[in-house]
Amino acid sequence: MHRKEIAVIERKIERLEWSNNDTEEKRQIQVQLEKMIAEKQSKPSYANIKAEHAGFQVRYNELKDLKERAAERYKVDYKKWRDFSEWSFTNDDNHPAEKKKRDHESIMRKKQKMMYFGPDLAQFAGEDDENLKDPEAATTPCRRPTRPPPPIGRIDVEGDKENQEAKSIYPGSFAQITSHIISPTSHQVDISYFSY
Repeated sequence: MHRKEIAVIERKIERLEWSNNDTEEKRQIQVQLEKMIAEKQSKPSYANIKAEHAGFQVRYNELKDLKERAAERYKVDYKKWRDFSEWSFTNDDNHPAEKKKRDHESIMRKKQKMMYFGPDLAQFAGEDDENLKDPEAATTPCRRPTRPPPPIGRIDVEGDKENQEAKSIYPGSFAQITSHIISPTSHQVDISYFSY
């Protein structure tokens, strides 16, 4: 009996295997069929392809126009900066009027400074050339006629418009500040009057 039961079970197992093979085969065929249907549906028709091509053509033309405008703008900018570069690195020989004007302005500024800070050559106008060759005489600056500074502790108000204006802005306190800042008895400066 034992052998009979084993044989029956083996047959059942064989039947199940055959039925499973059929189901497996059916499932594989079904998957292949679904793939074929999906491929067929995914393939566009001629009308769809033509419409898509027209859309791409319009977009291509827009991009082409944009590229041409950008190229024109680039050419204009490139020409402008090339001209600027040429101008900025050229020698002054190519622009004599501008060079002459700059040189003249520079010379005039130096002349004004020399007249103010330089030696007073008017005193040598009547003397011989030997004194002019003396380096110490030529480089000694002349003293300009200026008023002497006011004595410490008081203010020389005559002709001093800045101090008069300051007195009118701060009446009464200006003289106090100047008289108390530096006292003749101490060598310290009182800075309490400078805080506002």
